[in-house]
Amino acid sequence: MRHLLKNLFGILVLIFSIEISAQDILNLSLEPSSPEEGDSVHMIVDLQFSNSQCGFLGTQLSVSPDSIFIKICHFEGLFPAICNISDTILIGADMSAGDYTIELISKNTGSMVDLVCNVANSESDTAYHSFTVSEKSVGIADIRNAEVKWNSLVYDYLYIEKQKNQKCSLKIYSTSGQFLQEHQIVGEINKIDLSFLSSGVYLLKIYPESGFSKSGIISVIN
Repeated sequence: MRHLLKNLFGILVLIFSIEISAQDILNLSLEPSSPEEGDSVHMIVDLQFSNSQCGFLGTQLSVSPDSIFIKICHFEGLFPAICNISDTILIGADMSAGDYTIELISKNTGSMVDLVCNVANSESDTAYHSFTVSEKSVGIADIRNAEVKWNSLVYDYLYIEKQKNQKCSLKIYSTSGQFLQEHQIVGEINKIDLSFLSSGVYLLKIYPESGFSKSGIISVIN
């Protein structure tokens, strides 16, 4: 019996001395996927651990003008097993327009009290993700109360209404960003033939002679 207990004790010591095993960052994405200035942006990261359990402990987050550093900490169990988990982290509640790069470090620890994952021998994985926060576009509802407005549903013709003395240029793009056509808008009410376009959604951008450019969408039904 004493020999059996000694062997059992040795097995338990071996189990509890197992080095914390590696983990992987499987996927990193943003919500919304194409953020605009003023949006709240969340990072969604899928992780896989090779030990049992993978309880979330906490994060460290720092944001500079063009980069975001995030460290995620998880507590792993001691027994070999596959554990998959998805974390959602708020990056910013009111993002400014610009280009950003995320540096994500995911660490695991064997201590549930190590909330910042400072254990020297803890395993880690690193991933990078670049994204752009674009300037907020002006939708059709906003355009109606602005200096320039147009019909959002187009049957052959697009009608542009603007202030009498204001000169504008109009550019039309596909939803993939391909430039299609440009028009100079001179009169107060302008009728533009778009019958050559296939039915679908298109992007408009109007550049007034003075003031800010205006963006919106139209649905062409031909």
